[in-house]
Amino acid sequence: MVVAEQLPSELTGRHVGTTIVRRARVEAREDSSERPAFSIVLVLDPPANGDTWPVEDLWALKEAVAESKRLVEQRFRDEHNTEPPDLPWFVEFESTRDELLDWEDIDEVLDSND
Repeated sequence: MVVAEQLPSELTGRHVGTTIVRRARVEAREDSSERPAFSIVLVLDPPANGDTWPVEDLWALKEAVAESKRLVEQRFRDEHNTEPPDLPWFVEFESTRDELLDWEDIDEVLDSND
Protein backbone atom coordinates (compact mmCIF):
# COMPACT_ATOMS: atom_id res chain seq x y z
CA MET A 1 0.00 0.00 0.00
CA VAL A 2 1.40 3.34 -1.06
CA VAL A 3 0.47 5.14 2.18
CA ALA A 4 2.23 2.52 4.33
CA GLU A 5 5.33 2.72 2.13
CA GLN A 6 5.60 6.52 2.34
CA LEU A 7 4.88 7.11 6.03
CA PRO A 8 8.24 5.93 7.44
CA SER A 9 10.21 8.50 5.43
CA GLU A 10 7.70 11.20 6.41
CA LEU A 11 8.22 10.47 10.12
CA THR A 12 11.89 9.53 10.43
CA GLY A 13 13.93 12.39 11.86
CA ARG A 14 10.91 14.17 13.35
CA HIS A 15 11.68 16.15 16.55
CA VAL A 16 8.94 16.69 19.12
CA GLY A 17 9.91 18.29 22.42
CA THR A 18 12.88 16.30 23.68
CA THR A 19 11.97 13.23 21.63
CA ILE A 20 13.47 12.28 18.26
CA VAL A 21 12.12 9.65 15.85
CA ARG A 22 15.18 7.70 14.70
CA ARG A 23 13.32 5.16 12.57
CA ALA A 24 9.74 4.41 11.60
CA ARG A 25 8.13 1.36 10.09
CA VAL A 26 4.64 0.21 9.23
CA GLU A 27 3.57 -3.33 10.05
CA ALA A 28 0.46 -5.11 8.82
CA ARG A 29 -1.35 -6.64 11.79
CA GLU A 30 -4.83 -7.28 13.09
CA ASP A 31 -6.83 -5.14 15.48
CA SER A 32 -8.63 -6.52 18.54
CA SER A 33 -11.51 -7.66 16.29
CA GLU A 34 -9.05 -9.59 14.11
CA ARG A 35 -9.62 -7.20 11.20
CA PRO A 36 -6.61 -6.10 9.10
CA ALA A 37 -4.89 -3.04 10.56
CA PHE A 38 -1.62 -1.16 10.32
CA SER A 39 0.73 -0.38 13.18
CA ILE A 40 3.09 2.57 12.82
CA VAL A 41 6.13 1.84 14.98
CA LEU A 42 8.22 4.87 15.91
CA VAL A 43 11.70 4.02 17.19
CA LEU A 44 12.76 6.80 19.56
CA ASP A 45 15.96 7.74 21.34
CA PRO A 46 15.92 6.59 24.97
CA PRO A 47 14.13 9.04 27.26
CA ALA A 48 16.52 11.79 28.32
CA ASN A 49 15.21 12.40 31.84
CA GLY A 50 13.36 9.38 33.10
CA ASP A 51 11.93 5.96 32.53
CA THR A 52 9.62 6.95 29.70
CA TRP A 53 9.12 9.77 27.23
CA PRO A 54 7.17 12.89 28.16
CA VAL A 55 3.46 12.28 27.65
CA GLU A 56 3.18 15.59 25.77
CA ASP A 57 5.80 14.35 23.28
CA LEU A 58 3.96 11.07 22.71
CA TRP A 59 0.65 12.85 22.08
CA ALA A 60 2.37 15.32 19.76
CA LEU A 61 3.94 12.40 17.87
CA LYS A 62 0.50 10.78 17.58
CA GLU A 63 -0.76 14.02 16.03
CA ALA A 64 2.28 14.17 13.72
CA VAL A 65 1.51 10.63 12.55
CA ALA A 66 -2.13 11.52 11.92
CA GLU A 67 -1.14 14.65 9.96
CA SER A 68 1.49 12.80 7.91
CA LYS A 69 -1.03 10.05 7.19
CA ARG A 70 -3.59 12.65 6.02
CA LEU A 71 -1.02 14.27 3.70
CA VAL A 72 0.12 10.97 2.21
CA GLU A 73 -3.49 9.86 1.72
CA GLN A 74 -4.29 13.16 -0.01
CA ARG A 75 -1.34 12.67 -2.39
CA PHE A 76 -2.68 9.16 -3.07
CA ARG A 77 -6.13 10.59 -3.88
CA ASP A 78 -4.63 13.25 -6.14
CA GLU A 79 -2.40 10.79 -8.02
CA HIS A 80 -4.84 7.87 -8.33
CA ASN A 81 -8.21 9.62 -8.31
CA THR A 82 -9.48 7.09 -5.77
CA GLU A 83 -9.65 6.61 -2.02
CA PRO A 84 -6.90 4.67 -0.23
CA PRO A 85 -8.04 1.57 1.64
CA ASP A 86 -9.75 2.47 4.92
CA LEU A 87 -8.03 0.37 7.58
CA PRO A 88 -7.43 1.05 11.27
CA TRP A 89 -4.03 2.53 12.14
CA PHE A 90 -2.25 2.40 15.48
CA VAL A 91 0.89 4.08 16.79
CA GLU A 92 3.49 2.23 18.86
CA PHE A 93 6.68 3.48 20.45
CA GLU A 94 9.96 1.61 20.83
CA SER A 95 13.33 2.72 22.13
CA THR A 96 16.56 2.41 20.20
CA ARG A 97 17.76 0.75 23.40
CA ASP A 98 14.92 -1.54 24.51
CA GLU A 99 16.79 -2.74 27.57
CA LEU A 100 16.32 0.67 29.18
CA LEU A 101 12.53 0.44 29.31
CA ASP A 102 9.95 -1.79 30.93
CA TRP A 103 7.73 -3.74 28.54
CA GLU A 104 4.79 -1.61 29.71
CA ASP A 105 6.59 1.44 28.32
CA ILE A 106 7.53 -0.23 25.04
CA ASP A 107 3.99 -1.48 24.47
CA GLU A 108 2.48 2.01 24.76
CA VAL A 109 -0.09 2.10 21.98
CA LEU A 110 -2.17 5.08 20.93
CA ASP A 111 -5.12 4.59 18.63
CA SER A 112 -4.89 6.98 15.67
CA ASN A 113 -8.34 6.41 14.28
CA ASP A 114 -9.84 9.72 15.38
